[in-house]
Amino acid sequence: MISQRMAEDAAGETGILRPIFEPGDALLFDDVFLHKTGSDPDMPNCRYAIENWFFGGSGFPQEYAPIAV
Repeated sequence: MISQRMAEDAAGETGILRPIFEPGDALLFDDVFLHKTGSDPDMPNCRYAIENWFFGGSGFPQEYAPIAV
């Protein structure tokens, strides 16, 4: 687990960024991208997301069944 302080230290002078999304926007990241779901009182509606995992053929987890080969 990464603490808030550790994330702030890693962000350095740039600081932690929080993108503002519009309908239809997407963000792609890999397994080393530090992220956290953000929310605040100005966000009264439900948030929905679609999560996709992409693997190369040689690295596909054996416990999952691919939908395409």
